[in-house]
Amino acid sequence: MSKLISVIFLAVIAMNVSAKEIILNGDLLDSQSFRGRIFKVIITEQNEEIELVNEYFEAQSCEDGQFALKQQGLGKYKLEAVLNCKNWVDEPRQLKVCPEIFAPVCGAVSGIDGEAYISFPNSCELYRAKAIYVNEGRCE
Repeated sequence: MSKLISVIFLAVIAMNVSAKEIILNGDLLDSQSFRGRIFKVIITEQNEEIELVNEYFEAQSCEDGQFALKQQGLGKYKLEAVLNCKNWVDEPRQLKVCPEIFAPVCGAVSGIDGEAYISFPNSCELYRAKAIYVNEGRCE
């Protein structure tokens, strides 16, 4: 039994050591795929794209910043902090037109009366409304 506990303890330590913090410079932007959930990405100074597990509403977009990330698994990273930012950007506000694609999604919108669920024609419209993705298809 003590051998099993030792193995589990070593595995937990190994996971914590491997989840080291990474500091990157670049732009923190919203993924423009507009399929389902909308996640953040970092475009590094070397023009590499790092996909994050964070959804777009978890952090405001930033041009020319420094970011702290933690690896969440093979090729997956989580934004831990924006260490500095030269230019904050409200990307959903800047998006003027969405493609006329019908791929309904359900989103949650906060208001005076609490949270309301609204059906959007596609993820782009959900993004423009700054709603939080709930599920594919219409709201029930």
